[in-house]
Amino acid sequence: MKKKICLFIFLLFSLSSYAQDKNLIIYVDASIKVSEFSMRNKIASALQDSEYKVLLFISNNKQPLYTKNVYESSSILDKLSKVSNSAPHNYFDIDTLNRLFSLDSMFSEVSLRADHLKEKYVFYFFFNAEQSKLLKQDIYLARALLLSNRLMDKKGFNANVQAKIFLQSMDQKKDSMYVNTLLEEDLFDVELY
Repeated sequence: MKKKICLFIFLLFSLSSYAQDKNLIIYVDASIKVSEFSMRNKIASALQDSEYKVLLFISNNKQPLYTKNVYESSSILDKLSKVSNSAPHNYFDIDTLNRLFSLDSMFSEVSLRADHLKEKYVFYFFFNAEQSKLLKQDIYLARALLLSNRLMDKKGFNANVQAKIFLQSMDQKKDSMYVNTLLEEDLFDVELY
């Protein structure tokens, strides 16, 4: 009986420690329409996955909103209606995220430039398709962030890294042609919503 209890406790501890080694980073372009219900649903369902440590980052014209607290995320998303609707400042956002990575224990492996990540990192980038076409920010920002932290190289993503780009679609036909060109050029999964 003692062996079974010890084995159960060991398995429970192993599962809980495994659950804590995943990190979800969500980047949201503040120029996305505030009332975009499907974006909020996608973000909310990603945040409800309790196995992840979370960083929600919303670009906001050099005054980003961000939180690591899952419970604060809905109030941060509610603030989208009050933020600037201008396109993100790529360099500023990348610098800010890199600074967060270097200061926060959640990203200690990344900031130490570890060759072999033990933790899993999942990145979701939400962009406005119209802005992306003008600025090419979707690929630029996502690639620059991952490259500068050695989470990807020209061969692809680190084995413990996943990344997906979500584009808010205004015109399904035009935007799907745009997505096809992105898919030909890069490694990212791209989804219209």
